[in-house]
Amino acid sequence: MSARDVERLHVAGLGEISTPGGLNSVVLNLSAAQLSLGLASVVLDSPATRAKGELRLVGQGPASPPATMSDGWVAEYHFAQGFRALRRLLPPTERTVFHFHGPWFSEGRAMGQSRARVVGKWLTEVLTYRAMPVLTTHSAAFAVVLHESFRVSTDRIHLVYPGVDCIQFQPGPSESARQRLGLPAGARLVGSLRRLIPRMGLDLAIEAIASRPDDILVIAGDGPERVPLAGLAANIGVSDRVKFLGRLDQDQVPDFYRAMDIVVVPSRSLEGFGLVVLEAMACGTPVIAARCGGLPEALGPWADTMSFPVGDVLALASLLAESENSGPTRTEVRAHAESMSWSRTAAEMEAVIAHKYSV
Repeated sequence: MSARDVERLHVAGLGEISTPGGLNSVVLNLSAAQLSLGLASVVLDSPATRAKGELRLVGQGPASPPATMSDGWVAEYHFAQGFRALRRLLPPTERTVFHFHGPWFSEGRAMGQSRARVVGKWLTEVLTYRAMPVLTTHSAAFAVVLHESFRVSTDRIHLVYPGVDCIQFQPGPSESARQRLGLPAGARLVGSLRRLIPRMGLDLAIEAIASRPDDILVIAGDGPERVPLAGLAANIGVSDRVKFLGRLDQDQVPDFYRAMDIVVVPSRSLEGFGLVVLEAMACGTPVIAARCGGLPEALGPWADTMSFPVGDVLALASLLAESENSGPTRTEVRAHAESMSWSRTAAEMEAVIAHKYSV
């Protein structure tokens, strides 16, 4: 890499790029897929920029702002926070792309932040997005958000679905996965891997389990809702059938999906796509998801049959019952995940760049 001029530079946000999360997964996987296409693609790790006035490129040591940029290099931004400060540290280029991962201000509003802080985030986003000649979204649902919430013209918005790493996430023996995670061998397991915050709707999954006496709900992840969710399970008498695994290491995540009979994603809001849907399917596990944001798009051919209205506990419980004897097979959901590769994402992204900038 050091011997080549940089062609694609990804700038995420003001956080460690190695920290687990959907945004970071997209950045690292997209950059890796561009490399596989023969492009010299690198990722900027922002904290080094703040602390040392240096740019640390993932996969390399600390470096000065890249002096060897190709003639047609493209800056790909992923987060509005810190965008203007980071852009000033880079060599100038008119070839910019912004990957819209979701409305930052709405996240703050959902977390109960002050009106002044939420408005400040919205203004930061408006100024950032309106300055961008090209923006991509992970779903048609978020393309609508980008247009309606920030008045970005539709001719600048391009839909590029994310992908999934079908080598990291692949089917495997359920029994051994359960053993490694300390889960019961013979039970029907319903899984949900989420941050434990209100908008993820995990209370709906707990309430749905109350009408499913043979199901065990396994929740992986951590967050401020851990105690309230445990309290809800106790109040409705299902504590013995709701297991909290806490935060999993990244290498445990595929085992989690393999161990489940079905995965549920009961989100209430702010779902741009739902990488967890593809990750579970890549492991051969069917998914039930709320009709929230881009989740139905992630479900692919099962957008109607394996989804339920947001907040509808009875509909979720009904789908859990139906999934025992019907719905997609493990082979079918794996095949869908295989069609959603990161190499496809990178190729579609390059088509957008080539159309706009002729590079």
